[in-house]
This record gives sequence, structure tokens and C-alpha cells, in this order.
Amino acid sequence: MPDIVSMHKGTATLRWSRPQSDGGTPITTFRVERRTLGAYRWELVNPTERITETTYTVTALQPDTDYEFRILAENKVGVSAPSPASRSAKYGKSHSSFAFILATNGLVRRGPRVESTRGPGRVG
Repeated sequence: MPDIVSMHKGTATLRWSRPQSDGGTPITTFRVERRTLGAYRWELVNPTERITETTYTVTALQPDTDYEFRILAENKVGVSAPSPASRSAKYGKSHSSFAFILATNGLVRRGPRVESTRGPGRVG
């Protein structure tokens, strides 16, 4: 499950762990998907961009919209099952500044930047 490390105006920075197994073939890229909270369909956010690190900044997010993210690993053999979805998060306009709101186990943390208190989860 990816962790949302920070969220700013229009962007969210994610972090995750590599899968425990690559099936014997090295991972060539990670796919990052997003959806609005409650939506059925996931959208690939990096269709042409190869991601080899376990962090990525998603762009073009809308204010006051809850987002979830998930990660898939890809190698020569194919694509992994998706990771569990991240916790939902959104940023919203707060007067002239933007606030980051992260839902965590029924609690809400607010601030311009929130650091994760857990280690990153596993992909797939």
C-alpha cells in the first residue's frame, strides 16, 4: 500500500516498498493509479513515464477532491496485482493557502505537509 508522504497544491508525493518477490525477473517500472474516493474506475497516472524508484509525485490533482492511490509492479513477464489502496487524502483551499487533509483510521490530520507515521507497505 502506498503512503502519501505529502500533498501540496495539485500534487501528492507517494512512497511504497518493492514487492517481496519479482518472480525471478527484475522489475522494469511501477505503475501508479489514482481514483476519486468512491469511484469504481482507476486511472493510470504514468502511461508513458517509467518509474524505477519507490517514490513518485502525482500531479494535476483537483482541490477538495478525495483521492486514493495504488501501485502495480511490471517486468518482462507482466504486471502484478495492484497493491491495496492508500488511505484517502485531499487538499483544499483554506483562505489563500492550501491545507492537506489525510483520513487515518477515522481521524483527520490537517496541515500543509504530513509525514507518514508508518513504514511503506508492500506492492501487490
